[in-house]
Amino acid sequence: MIIGNAAEFIAPIMGESMRSSIVSGQVAAETATKALNEENFSSQILKDYKHHPNIKKIIRNFKMMGSFGNFFYEKNGLYVNNAFKIAEQDPFFNKKISDNFLFNKMPSRDLMTRIREFKG
Repeated sequence: MIIGNAAEFIAPIMGESMRSSIVSGQVAAETATKALNEENFSSQILKDYKHHPNIKKIIRNFKMMGSFGNFFYEKNGLYVNNAFKIAEQDPFFNKKISDNFLFNKMPSRDLMTRIREFKG
């Protein structure tokens, strides 16, 4: 079992890893405790870590955020520039973009379309 930064559980956009490190460490400890209590150190019991819902969620979220990060830097950074230009003009959009970057929230399809189609 690997956890935190060693497992590459680092948020693709912000580089944050504290939460995923804590969660993956907790799941690893639970899995190890179960293995010790059952005196079963087979690869099968250790797969419980990989299949734990919280680990699956971390992996799924980081894959989605990686796609989001890739979207921003398409066309030599055009979309990230568009996002910041729109954010300067629209306080509601500014909040949405801040949430995406600061809290690793996935943008809505509408938000991404607006960024893609911006002609400012």
